[in-house]
Amino acid sequence: MTSPPSATPLTLRLIFWVSLALGLAFAADAAWRILNDDGRRPVEDWMSPRHVMAVFHVPETDLGRILGFPPGAPPFASIRDLAQAQGRSVAEVMAEIQAAADAHAGDGP
Repeated sequence: MTSPPSATPLTLRLIFWVSLALGLAFAADAAWRILNDDGRRPVEDWMSPRHVMAVFHVPETDLGRILGFPPGAPPFASIRDLAQAQGRSVAEVMAEIQAAADAHAGDGP
């Protein structure tokens, strides 16, 4: 008498194919997002001045003028906190920073 076939090879094959399909789906989604990215992400109020300088290539002097910090000392606080500390509207400050980011959109690596 022969024993019935084990379900393990079938289960392993099914796990393999489902994993492969999910991996390909995630890779395709990532590739689509990268290829269709126009690089025009908005500046967010949770970002720090250092983050804005690094990602959006806004010069420190421009951010210092907008946010009121001295040259060479960009704070680690968020843009929201810095605007509130100045008694200014967060939306107003964000508009100025976004305009500066748009002006320097082609700068950087």
